[in-house]
Amino acid sequence: MTRRPTNSLYWSQLLLMLLVIVGCERAPVVTTKTSPPRLLSLEPLATIDVGRFFPSDVIDVADCTLWLVGSEWGRLVQLDLPSGTARTLGRLPGWTRNAQFEHGPAGSILAWSQDATLLAWLAHDGSLLRTIQPPTHPWLGPAVGPATVLSDGAVAVAPLSDRPLVPSPRPWQGSALLWLIGADGTASQTLGRVPDSGGTYLSSAQAGLRLGSIGDTLLTFWLSAAMLDRFAPTDAVFQISGSTRFPKYFEARPAWEDVWNAEWLLNGEQPIVYHIPHFHDATFARDGRLLALRNAGVRWHANDSPYARAMFALPGGWVATSRWLEISTYRGESPAAYRLPGEWASKIVATDIGMLFLWLRDGSIAVVRDPGAAPRCEVEPEIRIHEADAPRPPSYLDGTGSRDPL
Repeated sequence: MTRRPTNSLYWSQLLLMLLVIVGCERAPVVTTKTSPPRLLSLEPLATIDVGRFFPSDVIDVADCTLWLVGSEWGRLVQLDLPSGTARTLGRLPGWTRNAQFEHGPAGSILAWSQDATLLAWLAHDGSLLRTIQPPTHPWLGPAVGPATVLSDGAVAVAPLSDRPLVPSPRPWQGSALLWLIGADGTASQTLGRVPDSGGTYLSSAQAGLRLGSIGDTLLTFWLSAAMLDRFAPTDAVFQISGSTRFPKYFEARPAWEDVWNAEWLLNGEQPIVYHIPHFHDATFARDGRLLALRNAGVRWHANDSPYARAMFALPGGWVATSRWLEISTYRGESPAAYRLPGEWASKIVATDIGMLFLWLRDGSIAVVRDPGAAPRCEVEPEIRIHEADAPRPPSYLDGTGSRDPL
């Protein structure tokens, strides 16, 4: 005679079986749509060991001189490429985390930080020229995001980009995609609209943009949709003048969200968005070329923390097992694909000195030759940053270039 399990054991086994069945039904899959392109090789020039500095961005201020900014405290370091020596210039005002740089007119640089809501002009000697009032986004209030500088000195800003967990209002309240801020610092125009992707967090999660310009044309690249838009001025008003859709090498389940709500906590809503864009990062060179890190080899990774397993129905998330670099014209023409150093990179920066900078998995930065330009100076092949990103010293940069004590 077969002994029947006790009630508690029976229901436990049944629950486990149901969880397995549900998990199997919901396990996301990826379809490969086409074969990857032939990958060309990049020419390595140098490796930067960042030590304890961990820069969030780098920009060229002369043929052989770079600025690097610390990701945690905004310390500004100047690096001489031929000698590999670095020195501290100061730090950006406030607690400026994850600052980014853009080239501006007449030897100036635009610095912005989402964490500090900072939008400011810097001079090439490291002094703070002036700050810009950030645009007011209807979902966020004053906010900044990826930016670019147009030929007349105006600044285009995408405040929602790179904010994957911003709730969209329900009922839906539309929002502009870009803000244009004139050279005088006042907002002059908004462009585009944020698409309504449904849910609460899906619209912000898929609004990742990178901005650039060539001449009077404003360029926007959608990381998720793999689409390049061009805006041209008509009677002093920018209007979309063309779009290019890039091929997609995988098809994953459309983005979806899960929200765990602890009603006993203030702001207890804990959301997660399951989504992987076709491009992880991108940048525009000053000649308008698009340089983009494409996600490839995408799969579902089921491991997750015990906290996430307790809160969300489906543990894990999307991961890209490999990436490559794609370079094309500002119209999306003549694409070429390149193998990355170490087969991986999380960030790319293009410069005017014939070099590309790639953030690698081990924390170092690879310096490679820009396939579209020749390097304009020699570079020390092994560079180490001995500065440390910290709040003190140095003092912050003020509007006169002096270093007043904190």
